[in-house]
Amino acid sequence: MPFNMKENIKKTWEDLYSKTDFEHMVKRIDYSLKIKKDIFQYYPWLDILRRNNLKIDTCLEVGSGTGAYSLILKKLGFAKKVYLLDWSDESLNMAKKLFKKYNEKAIFVCGDALNLPFKDKSFNLTISGGLIEHFNNLNMQRIIEEKKRVSNYVLTQAPISTPPYWIMRTLITIAKQGWPFGYEKPLTRSKLEDIYIKAGLKILDEDYHDVLTAVKFTYGVKKGKKLNFKKNWLNKCLKNEMVLLGLAD
Repeated sequence: MPFNMKENIKKTWEDLYSKTDFEHMVKRIDYSLKIKKDIFQYYPWLDILRRNNLKIDTCLEVGSGTGAYSLILKKLGFAKKVYLLDWSDESLNMAKKLFKKYNEKAIFVCGDALNLPFKDKSFNLTISGGLIEHFNNLNMQRIIEEKKRVSNYVLTQAPISTPPYWIMRTLITIAKQGWPFGYEKPLTRSKLEDIYIKAGLKILDEDYHDVLTAVKFTYGVKKGKKLNFKKNWLNKCLKNEMVLLGLAD
């Protein structure tokens, strides 16, 4: 990725996380922990870990953002030790604040997803969500290869190019008077699978996130109500993200 493009993206995320509503984020975490079994419908990456019976000693979240994924992993006992890596100081500061709020421990690292500062096979699992779509094709591949290098299992959630994704993106762009997440290129299911295969990963499982579940979750947080999150055919029609679990050969 050209240097100036990389710096522009970094500034985008610094600005975004500096404006993050911490109390709203806490409400979302509290609600997630409250709905318990239904949390797996909202977090498909977590459901994949559950149904594959993966209990992790060490986990690295690459492009950790607010750290919500890693915090959920810790609170639910899926990971004993978590590392959070991001190149944004603002996001790491937010993640530190969040972990302190819930009295959980983590190791926070300021680093580059394209060159992870860890030795080979340092972790049982690497996870990322909302990361690779912000890079060009060459660097998408590089990130997955780096995740595979430092871990045994690789879990990735990324948006896929579907009508629900583009409708949601258009509505957000209108509401925010511009797309707030910088460069973002959704993938296709076959593209993400191809990246995994080229990286030398055996695909073990996959799942999806959808707009309907996201809307219901947001409404539930706002109203404090437990809702029925069980997915059906309509959820499948409204898919906007894909989750893939791979095992290093």
